[in-house]
Amino acid sequence: MPSRRELLRLGGATLAAASAAGIAGCSEEAFEGPADEITGDDLALPGDRAVPAEDPDEEDPDEDTADETETEPTPDEDESELSDEEIATAFETAIEALSTNDEALADHDAAAAPEELDVAAVNERADTAETALEDIEPHVAGDDADDVEALQAVATYQRYVAGYETARTELLVRLDIIEAYVAIGEPENAAAELPSALDYHDEVEPELTAAERAAEHLQPVTRSETLGDGGHLDGERQTFERLGTTLEAADEFLDGAVSMREGLRAFDEERYEDALTAFSAASPSLAASERTFDQLETDEETPQRLRTNVIELRCTAGAFAEAATHFEAAASLATAGERWEAEDRFEDGEAALDQC
Repeated sequence: MPSRRELLRLGGATLAAASAAGIAGCSEEAFEGPADEITGDDLALPGDRAVPAEDPDEEDPDEDTADETETEPTPDEDESELSDEEIATAFETAIEALSTNDEALADHDAAAAPEELDVAAVNERADTAETALEDIEPHVAGDDADDVEALQAVATYQRYVAGYETARTELLVRLDIIEAYVAIGEPENAAAELPSALDYHDEVEPELTAAERAAEHLQPVTRSETLGDGGHLDGERQTFERLGTTLEAADEFLDGAVSMREGLRAFDEERYEDALTAFSAASPSLAASERTFDQLETDEETPQRLRTNVIELRCTAGAFAEAATHFEAAASLATAGERWEAEDRFEDGEAALDQC
């Protein structure tokens, strides 16, 4: 059986196998094969394994890494300082870009008719300003740092205002289309356009809310007397609400106008009872819309751009409401067999439609 020293050299697994063999009465030959194939290094216990000698001329890779880590510049050290002139130039670039945006938005606000705002140009100039401000932001402090923050807020605000004003202009264009259909006597086509205009009004509201929230972050800019006041949204919430009221009144008006057109067809076909029903349904809607348009026309808060539409719609709604009253009376007389009287009242209705 192997000696105690030989068993220790065999390691854990071989030790277990050798012990089992000894208990079973096996001879030393049972270990000759495996023992001859395993080298001394493989059999050495952890404490017995030799440690390679160090070569004094060989460089330590860990030392090189440590040296490189120690000498690598930090981000702050790597950034070069900007001169006062470079900082001033960056401010000028940002202020010029944002001032141009400010003028473009002001011109759009003052337009008497819907005009397309070049939103891409507004965003591009805002990008130019933000890039210039980002370049100098790590190098400024005090009032200059406050101006960087203030100008960045202006750029964000201008983006939101441009988005809202574009959407509002589109909404006014849709109102113009509805009014045009009414003017040429096609209320059915106008009514077909209205649902999408009402839906679009709901979609535009978040655009206005976002612009209003951006305006809350505006602050005075030391280097500019005009930027940062948020004047582009003055009265805009009231304008938007009155635009919604106008669309709702137009919806009510068109309900009555379409019913009146149905009554006219029925009267022309001598279906006087159907005509009476249609005219009776039209009158309340037309009268209610006229009252709403009249209130909007006399409201000092109604903007001039919207007032133009309101005046036309108020006149048309009033004419239709008066005509519907005459047509309803004509249908009632015709139903009772009073044909001559019915014709006279019908002509009064036609005359009322020519008021606008």
